[in-house]
Amino acid sequence: MCMMRFECAACLAYVSVIDQIVENLLLHEGVKEFEKFCFATHELVINSVEAMQTRKAPDDPGNITMDLKISDHELMFSINDKGGGIPIMPEESDEGTETREISLEDRGRGLSLIRLFSDLFVMKAETDGSHTYTITKAI
Repeated sequence: MCMMRFECAACLAYVSVIDQIVENLLLHEGVKEFEKFCFATHELVINSVEAMQTRKAPDDPGNITMDLKISDHELMFSINDKGGGIPIMPEESDEGTETREISLEDRGRGLSLIRLFSDLFVMKAETDGSHTYTITKAI
């Protein structure tokens, strides 16, 4: 099993760096057919960065924190931000909200693609006001 946590400013300039980190780690660990998972992680990062940029001053974008876990049977990527969550998020349990429970039609193509390219997509409001978005994919 491999696990990595990283944090950076919520800036578009870091999106390609994050993409490279995720892809290189998956390659290093010998994960096959990882392209769709990488696409889903990219969409999560873009969504977080854009949400953070609308919430913060341009000179202080705030940070996003990401976790990537690779096991023999599963990939997991999560991102935490203080971008305000997805508008009109339903009430959720302590475990979070599966996206199957909400309509993504009006949320843009990114969330639909994230759900398409992962086995599970969960959103959770944290006690500090941030939101964590987690995707998992069996391998």
